[in-house]
Amino acid sequence: MVKQLFEEKVTGSLPDAMFRKIMTDYEQEQKDLESQIRALNNDLQAANETENDILTWLRLIKECLSLESLNRETTYRLISNITVSEKTEVNGKKHQNILIQYNFVGCLD
Repeated sequence: MVKQLFEEKVTGSLPDAMFRKIMTDYEQEQKDLESQIRALNNDLQAANETENDILTWLRLIKECLSLESLNRETTYRLISNITVSEKTEVNGKKHQNILIQYNFVGCLD
């Protein structure tokens, strides 16, 4: 399209101002498409990393299925950190939230 547009400009069948306007639009469209490609590639890379993390997590869990007790080494492999909140009392009952951040997959509901 650009080649044809240029040929029309050279032959004089397309005014210079219109040529510049159309070329500017084409260039902006090209920049927008390149930006979309970069964003999509970033999304794809993030999805691949997430998939790899989940597969690693699943391999770890499969290894743990035969465990009879949880040992320190396995705990370090599975858990990134544990957050324990302060105790609160609601309707006369004591509550305490415990948030476990697992390696590779984050917090699970």
